[in-house]
Amino acid sequence: MKKRIIAVLLSSMLAASMPAAVYADFDTEDFGSEMTLDTETDEEVEEETEAEEVTDPDSEEADEDSVEVTEDTEDTGSQEGETSSDLDAEEIFSDAVSAGAVNLNGTTFDITKTYIVPLTLKNAHNLEQDSAAVACPGKFGTLTFDENGTPKLTTNLRSVTVGTLTDYAHDFKVYQVAKATGNLEKDTVDATVEKTQNVPLANGEGTHDVPETISFKIPEADYQTTGVYLSMFVDAMGYAPDAYLEINYAEAKGGHSGSGSCNGIYGECRTRCSWRIA
Repeated sequence: MKKRIIAVLLSSMLAASMPAAVYADFDTEDFGSEMTLDTETDEEVEEETEAEEVTDPDSEEADEDSVEVTEDTEDTGSQEGETSSDLDAEEIFSDAVSAGAVNLNGTTFDITKTYIVPLTLKNAHNLEQDSAAVACPGKFGTLTFDENGTPKLTTNLRSVTVGTLTDYAHDFKVYQVAKATGNLEKDTVDATVEKTQNVPLANGEGTHDVPETISFKIPEADYQTTGVYLSMFVDAMGYAPDAYLEINYAEAKGGHSGSGSCNGIYGECRTRCSWRIA
């Protein structure tokens, strides 16, 4: 009704402002109808606009929850991917240990058994050359494994000749990195002294105790290398030279369970076991 009244008023105003001849030709009915339609159209647009602007709070929360769930899902997927990647190496090693085998530089060992491996002491800075103390370790060492598959090497020690002097090395340290850095405090751990012997001092003035048998865990950094870097002190030299203990895994002998007459000990195996390693 209001819209109709507005149309009539506008029509009257036009009549007052137009010449009579012009107004006679002007269809006020159509004009009122057009004004009414236009007015209704504008109001409908405004109502639709207002309807679009009014948002259901529950709907907004639902949309936010949806976004959060999506983000959480993406983050979780990313974390799972990183975890899987980080654990790949550990899983491979764990699977091998579960199967009762460990691979060292391409040779597979049964972790329940004991092996004899050839040893050679090399110059730490030139692995093509023997160390000046090449005679120090025995020609062979005993390789064993704990229940977690961690390899351990045990070897007897012998005297070292320096010029005309005979001496024995001591204070053995094993590098935990695959190189001789010279940083003994940071990069090495002490070898375990399994047995000692009392020997004359190099200068002939008395005696002292030195290791006769040492053992150490093979560092993880050296599982796929030909040996380990170590440091030892030799009184006759007056310093602690670095050296490289080459371990010939490919030439490992045996596969004893350690329960035979030799008990898996190199010295006894050499003299009492059927291996007869010289």
